[in-house]
Amino acid sequence: MKNVIKYGSKKIEYPQIGYSIMVPLHMPEGELRELFPVIPVFNDLKIAGMYIRELVGTGEVSEYFQGTLVAARLTLEREWPLKKEYWKNPELSYDPKQRKELMIKLFATPSFFRLLVTPSTGTDDWGGLAAAMPFSVGRDEDIEIFMQTSDWPVDPEAQSAALYRIEKVFGYDLETGEMTENQVIERRVVN
Repeated sequence: MKNVIKYGSKKIEYPQIGYSIMVPLHMPEGELRELFPVIPVFNDLKIAGMYIRELVGTGEVSEYFQGTLVAARLTLEREWPLKKEYWKNPELSYDPKQRKELMIKLFATPSFFRLLVTPSTGTDDWGGLAAAMPFSVGRDEDIEIFMQTSDWPVDPEAQSAALYRIEKVFGYDLETGEMTENQVIERRVVN
């Protein structure tokens, strides 16, 4: 028997406060090599820390990670109703490079953007909310175009996505839990 999708049948509880995370990777000399935006949105920095520890673990990037995240404190602004037609004909493939560049701009100049947070497809252990894409303030038509044309994975049974504004960007030390003023975004990324 075929699974029938019940579009818009699931109410998603978006937290009033959440966190979007970027992982800075540094060269051995300390110079910033790369900023890696993670997809999950967290409602607790300790959970974000556990996720990042698992992500960097003992993999190739572990030698470039210095233990401090760049965190953005998000505040729920409003929900964005999801429509059945958003799943009809995605024309554009999600571009991780474009998303990364926009996320860096979001973290560097947060007052100019809102972050679209979507319910993910499938199950996970980090809460199921994804930092989809930043959009310029007041450009709702761009969100509509993105939702209608992108193949970004969104739970089709969800009633809504959400728009968040960034209240503050800061460093977060995984070992101590200390929050520090963020300097990473201002520095140039080494190519």
